[in-house]
Amino acid sequence: MKLNVGSGRLKKEGYFNTDCNKAVKPDKVIRIEDDTYPPKSLEEIYASHILEHINIGAVRVVLARFKVWLKDDGILKVSVPNMMVLAELLVDGFPEWQVMEIIYGQFFVSKDQAHKWGYTEAALTSELEMAGFKIVGKFKPGDDSSGFVMGGKLVSINLECVKA
Repeated sequence: MKLNVGSGRLKKEGYFNTDCNKAVKPDKVIRIEDDTYPPKSLEEIYASHILEHINIGAVRVVLARFKVWLKDDGILKVSVPNMMVLAELLVDGFPEWQVMEIIYGQFFVSKDQAHKWGYTEAALTSELEMAGFKIVGKFKPGDDSSGFVMGGKLVSINLECVKA
């Protein structure tokens, strides 16, 4: 099984789509912190723009659980906002409110949309490696938040990992 956590309205074909917002009609309504799957039962986990919505302590628990859930040859794809690119956009004079909305999340939509942590590529790599993953490259941005562009710059860090 392939799992798409925090699917939002953009369901991925061939994936089991979960989200904490029942209004987006996922296959399962649940927060990733509360979800569970049998060990080594998942081929792939796709987590696009979800980790920043969780405090760093909980992210470490979630990543450890991802490792348990994935098969030995399983793939983890993680996408988060790139704080370095967002800082560059601010310095370059891009409209502040648009950049701040990405940095802090859409807290005005719901409390679940607020961001609780930010990542640079080095920080995300470190968290993934501490959780026992090996970065194998970057995955091609999709038509979801992993491909979001502002000011001509890709705003996401898109890393593909395997169990180390």
